[in-house]
Amino acid sequence: MNFSLPHTTRRLGKSLLETVLPIAERITGFQTAPGEYLPYRLKMLTGRYEATEIALMRRFLRARDVIIDVGANVGYLTRFFAQAAGPLGKVYAFEPNPLIIPLLRRNVAKFRQVAVFDVGLSTNETEMPLFIPGGNHAVASFVREYPATHVFDGKSGQLHSVAAKLVRGDEFMAKIDIDNSGPPQADRERRI
Repeated sequence: MNFSLPHTTRRLGKSLLETVLPIAERITGFQTAPGEYLPYRLKMLTGRYEATEIALMRRFLRARDVIIDVGANVGYLTRFFAQAAGPLGKVYAFEPNPLIIPLLRRNVAKFRQVAVFDVGLSTNETEMPLFIPGGNHAVASFVREYPATHVFDGKSGQLHSVAAKLVRGDEFMAKIDIDNSGPPQADRERRI
């Protein structure tokens, strides 16, 4: 019999986390991506994910700011940006992964100052394959080797792709501005 206490403890801890996470998601109103690395999911739900980056951004962001979140994923930082900009600010969240968009929309639904776009920004308008490892839809890359070497799902060994729409960032942002929902002139001058 091959019995390993650390291995068994780790499996029990993982099972416990997988049971508790949906309850924590209901309490916080924020849903993480299934398949995402469990410690990251827990950190997101407790507000400790990317804490250093958030502390740095908090020093620069102000109420009424206009913020562009490129690669918004499930909306963890988008929600932070919405809170920082306040109800009179604006957050434009861009996410090209069609598998994550519904989750992003749910996670930011209560923030009226957030506009979600299901496209990526680029220098060209095109459609490209977005590579996703196994069942972890939160990790994706336009580079085939990135997700496979970064967090490849060793159990299933699967790497698949979805079609992601890309638009020209400069033209897209100009259209938003023309529609009068873009940043006022004064806000354009102050960028991080």
